Amino acid sequence: MDPSGANSATYGKKYLGADFSIEIQVALDAAKEFSDTHPRFIGHKAIGYASRSKNETVFQRALNKTIKMFQSYPQHMIGFDAVGEEDAGYSSLKFIDEYLTNFQKGGISVPLYLHSVETNWPIDLMTYTKDDDIVPTLENAYESILLAAKRVGHGKGFLKMPYLRQIMKERKVAVEACVVSNQILGYDPDLRNHFAQVYHKEGIPIVLAPDDPGTMGYDTVVVDWYVAYVGWGLELGDLKKIALNSLVYNGLTDAERNVAIEQKWRPSWNEYITKMKNIACARDFAAEAAKENRTVKFVRLLPTEGYESGNVHVYGRNFEVAICKVPKCRFESIGDVNAIYISDRHIVCPAPKCPACAGKSTKVSLKVALDGDNYKQTNLDFTLTFAAAGSKSSFTASISITIIVNFVYKLLP
Repeated sequence: MDPSGANSATYGKKYLGADFSIEIQVALDAAKEFSDTHPRFIGHKAIGYASRSKNETVFQRALNKTIKMFQSYPQHMIGFDAVGEEDAGYSSLKFIDEYLTNFQKGGISVPLYLHSVETNWPIDLMTYTKDDDIVPTLENAYESILLAAKRVGHGKGFLKMPYLRQIMKERKVAVEACVVSNQILGYDPDLRNHFAQVYHKEGIPIVLAPDDPGTMGYDTVVVDWYVAYVGWGLELGDLKKIALNSLVYNGLTDAERNVAIEQKWRPSWNEYITKMKNIACARDFAAEAAKENRTVKFVRLLPTEGYESGNVHVYGRNFEVAICKVPKCRFESIGDVNAIYISDRHIVCPAPKCPACAGKSTKVSLKVALDGDNYKQTNLDFTLTFAAAGSKSSFTASISITIIVNFVYKLLP
């Protein structure tokens, strides 16, 4: 950066060479030096860009430079983007001819990582201030898909386009969600309703990014992870999936990705899980609950009746005493089974087998031992129906349940 003002036309940047080769070499040398002292560092890649507020000539010049750098340094310069506020800049359609030249340069095309539909406006309202471009911001979504973008930045407008989201899911087009930025800029004031969590639950890959943290007063992506975790109600499996997405949907080569995941990230993840498990298992949750006057409460069973081949979901509060234990469920007069701890509000009891009960239906009370030893009465009943000898049973529920979805993530390979 040049503070003298002599390079204000390039936002204070003073380039070392017209073709950027010196900058790239400086970046590569710095990345190697850092990697030598930080063995878990994965690497550094660059994405060329043009401002969507500029005209076609300037845009084409930036794209041509990116294509040249991509051809010379394909493992460092991995793609191209059009940056800047979409509502105030030109649409992607404005530069369609320039984009198409990217696919005509000797058969080599630069992958596109496009800012796309960072907007709250509907498709029938014009937000552009450019008289020579009368395309709504939301239509940038179509160009991102038609131009085969590998990843899109922000992507808020896709929430209004279920057909395009289905294509993104099928093609595995990742969305780079900038959670804190979206709140600061007013796109998503309440992060509990942030759009990216919908994409994640639909199976569209998302990655978390800080957008412009220096401008916004913070310097780490941890802030985005924290607010997403708290605001979206993410679980450990969600965090693992989103972290892996960062290493899958990017510009790494297959060989680099394998090293990044299997030799660097996965050992770090396993180390973290082991450390957290040891910390959790060392805690005396029963003593903590007693000190804070918290008691276990069983609230509901879902379903309340069914065949012996299914599961009974037990919901309540303060189940954390079951962490690092083998909780058990006792179906009175029939038998005990090992339960599965899901969260401090949820355990699952497999329905017990009872050969002597074939062809019968019986209502039983349920007791639960969260610590595996001390049974507590739930004051909840379950009606078990046992298939006749020699026939197959299927688990049914007599109560109205719209959807019960339980995600069980494998935390360790």
